[in-house]
Amino acid sequence: NNDAGSRVTDALDAAGFPYPTGNVVDGGTFDITGVIGAGFDDGRGHVTAYAGYRKINQALQRDRDYGACSLAAASDTDAFSCSGSGTSRLGTFITKVGNFTVGPNRTFVPSNGTTNPPFNFGPYNHFQRPDERYVLGAFANYEISTAVEPYLEVMFMDDRTEAQIAPSGIFFNTGFVNCDNPFLSPQQRSVICAPENLVGFDETAVDDPTTAVDERGTVFPGGAGVGDFNRAVFYPGRRNVEGGGRVSDIQHTDFRIVGGVRGDLSPAWYYDAYYQFGRVTNPSISRNDFSVQRIGRALDVVTDPATGNPVCRSVLQGIADGCVPYDFFAFGSVDAAALGYLQTPAITIGRTEESVFNASITGDLGQHGVRFPWANDGIGVNVGTEYRKESLSFLPDRASQEGDLAGSGGASTPISGSFDVKEVFGEARIPIVQDTFIEELLLEVGYRFSDYSTGITTDTYKIQGEFAPTRDIRLRGGYNRAVRAPNVVELFSPQNVVLVGTFDPCDGVPDATQAQCALTGVTAAQYGNIPENPAAQYNGLVGGNPELDPEVADTYTVGVVLTPRFLPGFAATVDYFDISLDGAISALNPDVTIEECIDTGDPLLCSLINRDARGSLWISPAGFVEATNQNIASRRRVSTSTSATTPSSARWAR
Repeated sequence: NNDAGSRVTDALDAAGFPYPTGNVVDGGTFDITGVIGAGFDDGRGHVTAYAGYRKINQALQRDRDYGACSLAAASDTDAFSCSGSGTSRLGTFITKVGNFTVGPNRTFVPSNGTTNPPFNFGPYNHFQRPDERYVLGAFANYEISTAVEPYLEVMFMDDRTEAQIAPSGIFFNTGFVNCDNPFLSPQQRSVICAPENLVGFDETAVDDPTTAVDERGTVFPGGAGVGDFNRAVFYPGRRNVEGGGRVSDIQHTDFRIVGGVRGDLSPAWYYDAYYQFGRVTNPSISRNDFSVQRIGRALDVVTDPATGNPVCRSVLQGIADGCVPYDFFAFGSVDAAALGYLQTPAITIGRTEESVFNASITGDLGQHGVRFPWANDGIGVNVGTEYRKESLSFLPDRASQEGDLAGSGGASTPISGSFDVKEVFGEARIPIVQDTFIEELLLEVGYRFSDYSTGITTDTYKIQGEFAPTRDIRLRGGYNRAVRAPNVVELFSPQNVVLVGTFDPCDGVPDATQAQCALTGVTAAQYGNIPENPAAQYNGLVGGNPELDPEVADTYTVGVVLTPRFLPGFAATVDYFDISLDGAISALNPDVTIEECIDTGDPLLCSLINRDARGSLWISPAGFVEATNQNIASRRRVSTSTSATTPSSARWAR
């Protein structure tokens, strides 16, 4: 409504962020599908084929005022505010002597919302990603005889989309700057190279007292004099506004084939046996990410003694990787060669496969005289066996494995895993009474045994019945034990550190007491000194868990069906469901983990919080909250369902 719209624009105005006005038309979709089929050999064979194409255009947040920033709602008012990132255009530089940004003429000034506006990352994101998809497939069957009918199904899909987020940058990935860096102005050097901000020297760690150790414990060997290690504590957060947004080119290629044979073994027995194979391949290419390793080299700049020009120290040391000095104070005019050196592509390839062999026989035992004396129909059965194998592999390139992508959260681990399961199953429908002293009484039972290669065995079963004393009323009820074993993605998805949390009550000006923060791993020295993330983005360790157990659910149902003969065409049903689920597979929300740790002190939850050397959960990948898949949830749902049909076919449901 207009009031909400004004609150949005008020938030944008307060933050100084631009926003669009007027109207926009975008996100259009083009979709075309064709199907063709034919029968042959006097209808004994049939073939159907289809093909389709779909293209979806993008819709960016920047093209709508309510998406022109990442909105947050105040808890105690109706107002909105705009979130932004401290990895800003001008840069946020954290030191022991204060947090700074760059003012006029390469001067350091204290960093605050006025001198250093947060970076607005919202407009780069998609409301709808561009997407292009091709699909095709075919189905065929041919009846050789009533006993032999081969069939085939083939399906293929290729989908490609691009996901864009805000530009990369230096996300506080390095902890120092050398004081002889030629890009530092005299004023900047005087501010951050004050003695109290220099990297410490550890005379006890090694024999050489010139060895420097930064705050993260990185050792810089000595031997050439203290001047070579004249480094200041300096955590830079500077957005790569010159390089454009980060783009992930994501592709899914899916293939599925089913081949089988079915037919009648006799008037009483029918069989079906098939083999199914499916594969999903997921290559992904990321562009415009900064390389953390190259950031360290491109910022470690000295004056070339031969030319007097800035040069990477690594070049003078003979490391031939093409390092180009990066002047991160040159806003909007960064050397293109420096960007070419820092921006690195990343490639990952994932693949999942599933193979299934299933064979079953369905029979009517009434054809062999197996029936209750009060029933017209015989006992119906279905028995069979199934073998299934699932596998997953994920191969990231070297940059991804080493966590070399700035802003990605952490390293992506290569992984390969699989499991198989052997199953037998049976089901029976047993009419006990039909059309005699009562209308109908029947029972249905089923059982499945599964043996997994992971060492798990499961039993699932059901029993349910129907009782109709007359044609006007039918009672039904049953019990079902269902089990869902973890799938290959839940088991073997790679674990890596990504941005999933939204707050830390112990950073910035703490919202929790020192004792409460100590439960989360904050030391007394760190309390009150942990930098806050202005973008409210914190690290979490996400991914699969090969130690998962199956989920187990119990379902109880009771119902009644009314079809009174004095109201022809009328039918009504009432059903009651009670479903309980134990060991549900899910991941704890990192925010919930922190809240519950502080509120309850639960040692299990508190152990999931891992802080880095500065006590933060965002400055480096070493700080994170574990949020991998776990059997953590229990759920229960109790509900009723009613419906009715009148002779006029009007229907109501609740």
